[in-house]
Amino acid sequence: MSSALLDDIPDFKEEQQPIKDKETEKYGNYNVSQFKNFGLKEELLRAVKEAGFEHPTRVQAESLTNALLGEQLICQAKAGTGKTAVFVLTVLNTINTDSNKVECLVITHTRELAQQARDEFLRLGKFMKSVKVECFYGGGEPVSVNIQTIETVKPQIVVGTPGRLKDLICERKALKVDRLKYFILDEADTMIEDLNMRKDIQDIFLKSPQEKQFMAFSATFTESSRTSLKRFIADNKHIYEITIKPEQLFLDKLKQYYMKVPEGLKFHYLRQILNTCKLNQCIIFVKSAEKADALVTELKKKGEESVRQLYGGNRLGPDHQKMRQKTYEQFRNGHFRLLIATNLMGRGIDIDKVNYVINFDMPDSLETYLHRVGRAGRQETNGVAISFVKSEEESGDAKKQTDEEVLQQILKQYPDKVQQLPQDLSTLDKF
Repeated sequence: MSSALLDDIPDFKEEQQPIKDKETEKYGNYNVSQFKNFGLKEELLRAVKEAGFEHPTRVQAESLTNALLGEQLICQAKAGTGKTAVFVLTVLNTINTDSNKVECLVITHTRELAQQARDEFLRLGKFMKSVKVECFYGGGEPVSVNIQTIETVKPQIVVGTPGRLKDLICERKALKVDRLKYFILDEADTMIEDLNMRKDIQDIFLKSPQEKQFMAFSATFTESSRTSLKRFIADNKHIYEITIKPEQLFLDKLKQYYMKVPEGLKFHYLRQILNTCKLNQCIIFVKSAEKADALVTELKKKGEESVRQLYGGNRLGPDHQKMRQKTYEQFRNGHFRLLIATNLMGRGIDIDKVNYVINFDMPDSLETYLHRVGRAGRQETNGVAISFVKSEEESGDAKKQTDEEVLQQILKQYPDKVQQLPQDLSTLDKF
């Protein structure tokens, strides 16, 4: 991926402000085994306790310490370890609740992830007075409604997708970011590697002040994406990077299996798993919207009523976007147990009750696999991921890599993490 799109970003030459000794003392010497040791506001500690966060995860301990000091942060951490809480708590701890200006901008690649981040701000900021958070994305409310919300609510925190935010900030100039203090990218790698999203983010970035805190989060970063992200940060600013070894990317309590199976037998084995294993909620990934619709139809024919499909586009007509949002919210609230989804649900989505992920269709890359299976076994709960690997590729299947090629990459990178599916499926629920 060429870095030409980032060439317009100016080299900022202001002198770096040294971290004051008292600030270093405030956070650097803390025992961060408890959230109270970060120096968070009492209102935040109350919300953290109510949310059930007993102890910070390893990534939270390291990230929060540096984020609260104002460091520029590029954070890689495995799925389900609380990355969202890092930037939410950092922002809420310092936000000026008396302000009518936007101080924090969070950019995500999907509306579902944007809604999730907004909800986390609301959950952890529930005991703080006058915190105003809004969420803007394409395909939802009309732009005119967004503009009216901006004018009447005057939010300090805005979460949204790149296209809609660029429209509001750069084109219509309805959302002012001249007082911005935080510029945050969630699932940063997938946006920075997408040509259109990357250009939108650059245009938004150039409208914001030079002095601000930049934070980027994901479970997977390529060297290319890291290099591109660093171009958003002034040369004289220190960048705190958190990286993890490839073998540490999987969640500790996630068991992973694969099964080589012809396309025509996938549905048979799927039903065996659904009828045998103890599923709370399960995301079943497929390669296309058409496949999702077909699979839902077949499952319902067999008496499975607790199932819905979720994917992007407008395949279901003019009400598709409203139906998509309703389906996501219902699944998140536990109203049905099976969600048939495309890669739309493969990144960042955090639903506590999901304990099974099934790759009905194998992903076309190792990175996509890592994100998909990370939907199960989150927050130190038990989880199971099962992948169906086609014995022979269908003719005309235009995947980047065959199922077998992706499987071999996974086995080579993680030889002790992924096993062949046992014949006795009842053993999958034994931890």
